[in-house]
Amino acid sequence: MSYEIKTNQSILMVEIVSFWTKLLGTTVAIKVASEGLFENTEGQLKEHRNEQGQVQSLIRNEQA
Repeated sequence: MSYEIKTNQSILMVEIVSFWTKLLGTTVAIKVASEGLFENTEGQLKEHRNEQGQVQSLIRNEQA
């Protein structure tokens, strides 16, 4: 599942973080991202995770 955010890079970032989070857990996903492999800052990562959480909240509300 992908989330349409600001730019193609942002969409890819969320998809990659979501993928790694499912496989390895949140701690590893944040660690990998913060090491610069995605050329992003931790602040931007937190922003994306907040947006992803909002999308998931909306999905849960619609399913309820």
